[in-house]
Amino acid sequence: SLERPFPFHIEDPEAAADGSVTLRWEESYAADGSVTYQVQVAEDFTFANCLVDQETGGTSLSASLAPGQYFVKVTARGAAGAEQQAFDYYNSENNGTVHGVLCFYVFEDGTVAASRFTEE
Repeated sequence: SLERPFPFHIEDPEAAADGSVTLRWEESYAADGSVTYQVQVAEDFTFANCLVDQETGGTSLSASLAPGQYFVKVTARGAAGAEQQAFDYYNSENNGTVHGVLCFYVFEDGTVAASRFTEE
């Protein structure tokens, strides 16, 4: 539908020099003009307790995160309010596929790695 912003991907998070994690996503476009992004980060894929819940007009955000497993969800919203989730998804053993979510890890040494499902 042309009412919704165009689909996009969440890019792999990166460790920043100051110890934070930089989250990035591709730019989305909307026929009705500008796009904003709702960015959420949580320790569980249900996002019951968000550590980050921020709206931005840009395509990146930095967050200070302790070592552990995290989930990021980015939702694009057009000027008229129509929304589009990211293409990314997380496969849960018990709850199936969770759309619009990327799982990633922050390690003790400060490195960051995304967990992407690949079909064989």
